[in-house]
Amino acid sequence: MRLFKLIDQNKNLKFLQQAIENQKIANGYLFYGPEGSGSEGFALEFAAMLNCQNDGEKPCGVCGSCRKMRKLEHGNLTLVYPIPSVGNVKDEDPVAKLPKSTIEELQTQLARKADNPYHKIWLEKANNIPISKIRHIKRNIYLSAPEEGWKIIIVFDADLMNKESANAFLKILEEPPAKTTIIMTTSRIGRILPTIRSRCKPLYFSKLSNDEIRHFLDGTEYTEEEVQLMVNLADGNMTSVLNLMEQDIKKIKNSTLEIIRTIAGWSIRKIYDTVPQLAQISKTEPDMFRQILTSMNFWFRDAEMIRQELDDHELIHIDQRTTLQKFVDNYPDFDAFGINQEIDNCIDFISRNVYINLALMDMFFKIKKLIGRKK
Repeated sequence: MRLFKLIDQNKNLKFLQQAIENQKIANGYLFYGPEGSGSEGFALEFAAMLNCQNDGEKPCGVCGSCRKMRKLEHGNLTLVYPIPSVGNVKDEDPVAKLPKSTIEELQTQLARKADNPYHKIWLEKANNIPISKIRHIKRNIYLSAPEEGWKIIIVFDADLMNKESANAFLKILEEPPAKTTIIMTTSRIGRILPTIRSRCKPLYFSKLSNDEIRHFLDGTEYTEEEVQLMVNLADGNMTSVLNLMEQDIKKIKNSTLEIIRTIAGWSIRKIYDTVPQLAQISKTEPDMFRQILTSMNFWFRDAEMIRQELDDHELIHIDQRTTLQKFVDNYPDFDAFGINQEIDNCIDFISRNVYINLALMDMFFKIKKLIGRKK
């Protein structure tokens, strides 16, 4: 059985099971792959397998260890994740120095992670894993394990360790104590120091297929058109699916259409109203912001399919078929490829902390130019 609600990746699960059966547990593992592919969830599952008290199938889900792991409350489990800066910290865990409101939010995030392993732990202004956290682990790792079994350190978003943190962590990887293993997860393996990568057993988690995500959505209250849009917006990312399920999919579709109408109509007053509104969404609801821009990409892709008279069954925004046709009739020279490229560039700029309002305004101007003149 599986302790956590995980999808596929059976090949990787079998590899981990065999490592336990053969008693060949590496000092360090690097679970990597696209966001939402399950690397974080399988790190938790492996921790449960290693500490399960059942002599048969692991994890059993019923022993004391499994019950604690299921709630992420096992004494041998240490979770590391990006946190906001707390200034100078001597010997204490920097997490304990966070403001009370942030600690409460963190507790909520951990509870959601325990409930669904694809949930992404996210705290405002949490941009890196500070060296103070790594130093705290280094001081405590050689102490006796709080409970019988394996001590497990899981580092979520390991690529967010800065160079100082990564070098300090390297010392832990070089000489971990007995019955201790470290699991690092990342969706950006290129940002992990080569010296760290060379000391870890790599395990790749592939992107989930559309069929797997569609199967997950079977039996939900969404219409076929909404399921199709969610599957395409997710692009194999189960974390995105969960975020979409918490949001109003109709709001995303309506926001997409309203933004495109604003750009095509090009009312300067409306443009200057829309940009700060969209910028605010990017700050308070970053997942919805990305999904709106991705939805825009699919909208122009749909328009291109209509222009080429391709099969309507492949349209993502099928419920906007009439509106799409009007757009194609009014702007027959639009450059769908160029528009998609500008939207992708905007997403990339914002992910690199470029000034949001400026990036959005630049994207709006370039899309307007690529749409062309109204017929």
